[in-house]
Amino acid sequence: MTVGIDLATYTTTLTHVAPEHDLKPVRSFDAAGRLGARVFDYLQAFHGSRDIEKVGNGLPAKGFAGLSPEETAKVIASFDHEQDSKLLDEMHAADPALHLLHKIRLSAWGWSYDRIGWNETVDAYQGIRSFDLGVDCLETTLDHTTWRHKQGRSQHARMILDGVFGFLVHHRGEHVMTIGFSFASERRLLVHQVQLRNRTGNRWLFKLPGNRMELVIDRMRAAFPRHTIMVADGNSVADTILDFYRKDREGIERTVTDYRARLARTPANDDLRTYLAEAEAAAVKSDARIAHLEADRPRLAAFYGDLGRHRTRGRAFSSNGLVHRAIAA
Repeated sequence: MTVGIDLATYTTTLTHVAPEHDLKPVRSFDAAGRLGARVFDYLQAFHGSRDIEKVGNGLPAKGFAGLSPEETAKVIASFDHEQDSKLLDEMHAADPALHLLHKIRLSAWGWSYDRIGWNETVDAYQGIRSFDLGVDCLETTLDHTTWRHKQGRSQHARMILDGVFGFLVHHRGEHVMTIGFSFASERRLLVHQVQLRNRTGNRWLFKLPGNRMELVIDRMRAAFPRHTIMVADGNSVADTILDFYRKDREGIERTVTDYRARLARTPANDDLRTYLAEAEAAAVKSDARIAHLEADRPRLAAFYGDLGRHRTRGRAFSSNGLVHRAIAA
């Protein structure tokens, strides 16, 4: 069963603005005329100002009703402060593009602690919606972390992403590979992981035209021509995943300890006994996963180091425990 967001979902078309409007794209069109006097009267009455950039984050969703999707996105991107989470959820549900733009901006902040402009955000958005691995039998959907997380469990496949986003590659409807990535400022696209979903049974790999990492880099370059593609170091990938697995294992151990203590107080509670057995089984599975990854470190280092015809250049970029190096032009 195909999981993730169909890239065709993102139907909203976005365009660049003049450089002087890059950080405040609301200034690239007649926002006052398009929104209407009632909107600004509302802002004055309830927020004490008519400045859409300063207090527009308090505008309810219906206040944007007269705008096109692109104009709405430009207004939101110009706010000095983020909107209320409930309002964000409401607007994101109405237009998936708004949610994706929000995640792109969060990604840049989470991986470089910097704000990116409208044009850079648009290029990232267009790259995602146009991505294609270029292999006829493979389809790609999008996944991402939950809420504001820059790494962790994904929204749809419920797998661990080393960054904010994941292209989920499917073969005959089955999720078979994940390309994990994030955006950082200065038009950097960080490729964190190129990970097979299953350890065995990957006969579909014969459909790929050669080196897997080389193919991913080529297709990322095609989709994101204005970005610098940077690839993670294999050892740092292993360290990051191991850190998450170990923290997850600690949480499982706390659960096991809690269930054992509660069962000692109420030994006849069959539900607790079932929950304990499930938690203990999860602990065994977690231990095996950690051991496998520790043993797999040399292979990971070799895999991420073999970029086919590509080579890396320049200084390494380090963030959130991962080291990335730029691909030479």
